[in-house]
Amino acid sequence: MKRPNRKYLTVVLIQGLKTIGIFGWAFLVYSCEEPQKPESQNLYFPPNESSAWESQTVIESGWDPVKLAELLAWLPEQDTRAFLILKDGKIVVEEYWGDKLTGLGDMDQDSFWYWASAGKTLTASLVGIAQENGLLNISDRTQDYLGEGWTSLSSAQEREIKLIHQLTMMTGLNDQNADLDNTNPSSLTYLVDIPTKVPHRSAQKFAINSGAKVAS
Repeated sequence: MKRPNRKYLTVVLIQGLKTIGIFGWAFLVYSCEEPQKPESQNLYFPPNESSAWESQTVIESGWDPVKLAELLAWLPEQDTRAFLILKDGKIVVEEYWGDKLTGLGDMDQDSFWYWASAGKTLTASLVGIAQENGLLNISDRTQDYLGEGWTSLSSAQEREIKLIHQLTMMTGLNDQNADLDNTNPSSLTYLVDIPTKVPHRSAQKFAINSGAKVAS
């Protein structure tokens, strides 16, 4: 099976609480009488330099095809555009509905999708998993991963920015730049000092600066 466009793997997150409900229902529908715990040696990871992504059938997954059909019939009624389920890394379900955002053609695995603040959910989830696996700590300085000079701040100011500040949108970077999607250091400028404690109730402002988040 062709590898789904990675821009699109997160489409289901866009549906917000509705999608959370979908996944909750899907989990209940497809859970067996005894919990299934994936064994790490059986987890599949697609090759980096390939568009191939292995799949397996609903029957091979031990799921109820009738219940799955009911779910897939219900999803487009909720304005769902795409729905993916992986089991042990392999694609079991990959469905698309409706038109592309441009209205030019049907939705498919190569379609673009505007997912906006759903990125916060994905990023926070991945960072949490990475910390649980000992790969990072949210108290780490951002400089540890991006190096010095990823902003136009002074070295002392930049050293104060940690992963937790970016997760909580309190980096102190200016959100009034012309292009908030620009990750160049010249666009990541100082606005206010960051709180000394996180979270901090006395923080004066919480704002979106996509460039700062993307840079991280």
